[in-house]
Amino acid sequence: TWIPGAEYGQIGDALRTITDPFLNLFKRFSFLRVGYVDFSVLGAFIALNILSSILQYIGRTGTFRVGIVLAIIVQTLGSAAGFILWLLLFVVLFRLIGLYLRLNSMSRVWYSLDNFLQPLVHPIIRKLFPTRIIPYGTTLLGFGGGLLLSIVVLRIVAGLLVMVLQRIPF
Repeated sequence: TWIPGAEYGQIGDALRTITDPFLNLFKRFSFLRVGYVDFSVLGAFIALNILSSILQYIGRTGTFRVGIVLAIIVQTLGSAAGFILWLLLFVVLFRLIGLYLRLNSMSRVWYSLDNFLQPLVHPIIRKLFPTRIIPYGTTLLGFGGGLLLSIVVLRIVAGLLVMVLQRIPF
């Protein structure tokens, strides 16, 4: 569905037959859908990456340690969350540049970006400032700053947690 028209025809049918049973496990989770974008494929890749890393660890060492497995899971989830946060930050910065350069805000590109960003940004701003109306550019700037702070905190917390988990003796 990410490539228009690719899902139709024999190739699309063959790919759907192979991939849909696994992907349907992740399509159940609503947090993997943001607006019109379905990130269930990303969830599936993360799960496969975790499984692959665990099997590689077991194959390399010949042992199974719960602490190492948990560290692998935390590290992979942290990396995936970091990737998503960086991607969101890039989209916010791209939209801010367009906004401040006064590019045609009625363009389909900006409209699509706003449709993607607004469901993420506005609930947070409404909770932080329930009685104030904040300009969209300021909202995006604050959201971008929050994303950057989240990236730093996530990196620190995930790194510390991985170090602690790796030390579990069993």
